[in-house]
Amino acid sequence: MTDCRGADAWLAVAVLVLAACSSGGAKPALGRGQPVSAPAATPARPRRTTTTAPRTITAPTTTSPPPLAVAPPGPLTVGQWRAIGVIVRGVPTLMATVLPGGPGGALVGVVRVNAALTRPVLYAGTAEPGGAWPNQGAVPVGARTSLVAAFNSGFHTYASSGGWFDHGRTAVSLRNGAASLVIRSDGSATVASWGRDASLTPDVVSVRQNLGLLVDGGVSFAGRGYWGATFGHVRYTWRSGVGVDAAGNLLYAGGPGQDAQSLAQVLVRAGAVRAMQLDINPQWVAFAYYTGPGSGSDLIPGMNYGPGRWLSGSSRDFIAVFTR
Repeated sequence: MTDCRGADAWLAVAVLVLAACSSGGAKPALGRGQPVSAPAATPARPRRTTTTAPRTITAPTTTSPPPLAVAPPGPLTVGQWRAIGVIVRGVPTLMATVLPGGPGGALVGVVRVNAALTRPVLYAGTAEPGGAWPNQGAVPVGARTSLVAAFNSGFHTYASSGGWFDHGRTAVSLRNGAASLVIRSDGSATVASWGRDASLTPDVVSVRQNLGLLVDGGVSFAGRGYWGATFGHVRYTWRSGVGVDAAGNLLYAGGPGQDAQSLAQVLVRAGAVRAMQLDINPQWVAFAYYTGPGSGSDLIPGMNYGPGRWLSGSSRDFIAVFTR
């Protein structure tokens, strides 16, 4: 006959272990999409085995917005910002408004370009600054699916009192102290006083200079300096400018009936900490935004060139803006 005293001792130990595991052992961690065991009630007397059917917690399904969308059409309202053009994952690439400028309340179109979603590119014209450049004449067909906007550059290069630089080459020598639109290799851009706020570091891809700063430190500098010859020698005419706000977003402003002082005040009101004047006079001030390849609109009525100018070819240099 077999001696059962050893077996009874081991059975007692096993019962104690099972009781400890059922009351104080580690419990499974809850997680989204992981099998989770329902906790078992503490038995009245120890049991050798416990069987629990597993259940699954399924994470809620979310639908991401499409990568690109288009802002609904609508008029711009004085002092109220609204999205225009392309929207990336629910965030506008461009916000626009109109602000009163010179005498008579002439309205200036203003655009804030979202720096986190976009990258500006300097395009040479077919005639200016001369020579062959990586980006020139027109935005090519293959790049138009990511085109957000395009706008005029500065004065003729021979009249800008500044330089023109792109992809390691200089068309016109850069001048210290000149107001400069600076584009970097990471796609960011700023408006700077050359030699003070920016210099020709390895990350600088393009520099377009024009006169001196129109706004510096959030203050208008329009009371000093020369701001260009106007057709008919009138004071108020179409003018444009580009600035940068405290968050690093570019600001474009352009419209009729402006002198340098009123344009500067518009840019300050829009949030510019530094700004420079771009081109002036009716035929040169133009900003277009796009809602698809080849489909675009002028920022405000009366701009001389339609959106097709930057797609068919421009003799003058310009700035195109793309999604990142």
